[in-house]
Amino acid sequence: MTAQDILAQRLTNQKFVANNLNSVAELVGWFGAVQSQDYQGAKWALGQRLGVRDKEIEEAFNEGKILRTHIMRPTWHFVTPADISWMQKLTSHRVNRIMSYYNKALGLDREFFNKANGIIVAALSGGKFLTRLEIGKVLEENGISIKGQKLGHVVSQAELDTLICSGPRIGKQFTYALIKDRVSKIKEFIPQNPLAELVKRYFQSHGPATVRDFVWWSGLTTADARKGIEENMLKSENVDGKKYFFLEKSKFEKLVPNNLLLLPNYDEYTIAYQDREVLINPSDTYYFKDQGNAAFWNAIIYRGVVIGMWKRTFGIKELSVKAKFFKKPNVEIMEQLQQETEKLGRFFDLKVSLLLP
Repeated sequence: MTAQDILAQRLTNQKFVANNLNSVAELVGWFGAVQSQDYQGAKWALGQRLGVRDKEIEEAFNEGKILRTHIMRPTWHFVTPADISWMQKLTSHRVNRIMSYYNKALGLDREFFNKANGIIVAALSGGKFLTRLEIGKVLEENGISIKGQKLGHVVSQAELDTLICSGPRIGKQFTYALIKDRVSKIKEFIPQNPLAELVKRYFQSHGPATVRDFVWWSGLTTADARKGIEENMLKSENVDGKKYFFLEKSKFEKLVPNNLLLLPNYDEYTIAYQDREVLINPSDTYYFKDQGNAAFWNAIIYRGVVIGMWKRTFGIKELSVKAKFFKKPNVEIMEQLQQETEKLGRFFDLKVSLLLP
């Protein structure tokens, strides 16, 4: 296996190539969880893999076919109703450990959270949906002070305690709902071995990847990662002094697809790996030192590697895309950039314009 093989296989496993999944829920379930703090960008991440439009993903979200919650790490992810409970119970203790310092600084302890949880659950009972501010108002009315940053921590803790998750959007406002209400119409998945299942989900969708990559993505420990890898009997190969694991000894493509992608910030293709050297052409390394971490950019990907950045700006009826390349692009790259920009416009059902420096 070579670095090019890794890129080719990741593009396939991440469903940019030969996608055989048919629905938003299937795709999110394939990944296990999809980072989604940039909601518009996360929808585009799903849409370009499935070939569907924004309204279809928005509909799936509002109907509860996919949910959005703080899980695995202290950040937002999409997850399916079938997976949310077991995954939260497996990983929340690690997030709680991270958040304990900040909670203590705010004077938040278990007794405080238990009291707040009871009020939140009562307020959402009966299939109700409330925004964060509405939840804050209810807490204040019941004698729970949530000044400053406290409200965000209280709501996130209720998510980590497997009580609440996303409800449908009301206009542009996000709401919360009880998990039991959002999963009542589906059959929850209960894995025999949750750790092994999470490891399998990661490496089937992100592999070939390293132990460090899984630890970064899942928030679990190196010991957890090694145990899950052993239980799944994952195969491995060494590339440039690093051990990469994958689900099966499959035939690795020898040619990275000759295509360009406009990936949103926090896309699983960039954010889900601790080690991102394989995404960078050696000659472009200094651009990354100047610009920061590529995992947090809207990245222009060509033949599997980052060749530039892009920025989107929404207007009322128009979307503008500003692209910046590390090196002067050739005609083929510019043609593909125009095509992908038009695809982005169709996804959001907006007229789109491409701006270059």
